[in-house]
Amino acid sequence: LNHPPRHEETVMNDFIHPTATAAHHDAWRSAANHAGHLTVLVLDDEHVHVSSSEAGQSPRAMTLPMGRARSARTWLRHTPPRQREFEMAMEPIEDDITRMLPVLTPRSMLVTDSPAIQEIASLIQDTDKPLTFLSRADVDALFGELGAVVAGRPPRIAGIPEDNSFAMGLLILREFMHHLDFPTL
Repeated sequence: LNHPPRHEETVMNDFIHPTATAAHHDAWRSAANHAGHLTVLVLDDEHVHVSSSEAGQSPRAMTLPMGRARSARTWLRHTPPRQREFEMAMEPIEDDITRMLPVLTPRSMLVTDSPAIQEIASLIQDTDKPLTFLSRADVDALFGELGAVVAGRPPRIAGIPEDNSFAMGLLILREFMHHLDFPTL
């Protein structure tokens, strides 16, 4: 397999309008009763949006064209994905995620209301209730189950949806938390 093309389309403070980003941050600050540093992650089918701010400052934002469905279309040819193609998707995902570092506020609280991440959380928490807390270890454990599926275990046995968009969403979330050093969500 050849390496898939890198995503070249990067939008900073344009795709997410700065005023909307600030309003979203304000809403999160209020809902989380959090006055400190804050990072908001939104994972959808076509993009990953991140905005981050220090307390009392306007947020910085970045959008990358590597959402879960887009990434699945780009890198995965089989359902469930084969081990080699899944491994080939990891490196460009990692590279794109590390491009978000300049936008992030160090030691910030990571939050989300993304339905894609809520779906992941519902499998980890085994509940339909909204996400309240998710650790990197929780995400790693579910990622381990996905790894078993990629290696040939039936998805039903692993409790993983047989959906490549889900697989890429979990990969993106895991790499985001690992490479950008977020221990919790």
